[in-house]
Amino acid sequence: MQSIAAMGVCLMENFSLRITYFLMTWGMAVCCAGQVKQAIGAQDDRQVVIQQVLDQMPQCQGLGDYYWEIGDGQGVLVQGQHGRTLGPNDYLGIASASKWVFAAYVVQRLGSGLAPEQIEKLQLSSGYDQLNPAFCIGKPTAEACFEAANNSGFDATHVGLFSYNGGHMQKLMMDLGLGNLGSEALTADLHRYLPLDAAFSYNSPQAAGGLRATPAAYGDFLRRIIRGELTMADYLGRNPVCTSPGSCPAAVSSPVPFAWHYSLGHWVEDDPLRGDDGAFSSAGAFGFYPWISADRRFYGLLARNNFQPSAAVESVACGIAIRHAFMD
Repeated sequence: MQSIAAMGVCLMENFSLRITYFLMTWGMAVCCAGQVKQAIGAQDDRQVVIQQVLDQMPQCQGLGDYYWEIGDGQGVLVQGQHGRTLGPNDYLGIASASKWVFAAYVVQRLGSGLAPEQIEKLQLSSGYDQLNPAFCIGKPTAEACFEAANNSGFDATHVGLFSYNGGHMQKLMMDLGLGNLGSEALTADLHRYLPLDAAFSYNSPQAAGGLRATPAAYGDFLRRIIRGELTMADYLGRNPVCTSPGSCPAAVSSPVPFAWHYSLGHWVEDDPLRGDDGAFSSAGAFGFYPWISADRRFYGLLARNNFQPSAAVESVACGIAIRHAFMD
């Protein structure tokens, strides 16, 4: 399981070439979703609308088995699945969707005591951007992962600049005194501070990509944020940094070729040139895409367990189409 988790973070951090094609189709995704709703007319049946999108949208074809749901703070409103191998209670590695959970753990634990250098690490702007998750395979503790090869590498010229890499959060694990903990102990400490479903656990001692969970458990996590039960509710979109090297001098590298921002462990989908809706999200390499709407009323997720390099961006493209079908 550790090798799978490491591969997931590695895939997520090296998909910039593939994401360009898939994400360039999001405008068409929104357009097609609107056309489907217009064809259906005034029928207020979001389940039908979303199913039409899933059946007709190019972005949602050929994804293999998947599960999706959308809800509010009280529970699931609409849901569905394609195929039989993945449902709401099936376990899967969530790869970089772990970042949102780890950030929630940190702000829950530290609250108003969050220091500027800790914020930088959650923004992926601390200069610790050399971690290769492949070197964490088989490592028994968070510190062993961090110290492997050049994983603890620090570039002083990158301090204050966004650089997408798991090293920032791994260094924060060290700073918080978690270095000597393995996966089981890290899981216990996570649950000590966060009221999470028991399905959350570390299968690799990596802050940025080592968690596994069920879709139902992650949905519960998002509902708790919406209800204001977690401190993360106060940190959605806070302290955002620009991420696109093409338009932002404070960015070194990003897997997303658009002018999104990055907050504490999650993206803010807000490129003004694309008309993005401002949702908060944290996609994972195996195709797990969770989000909370900009108005903080709804959440959703698209869950897949796919090891192809394009799995994450495929899920993001389809997940955004599902969200627009529901929200628009």
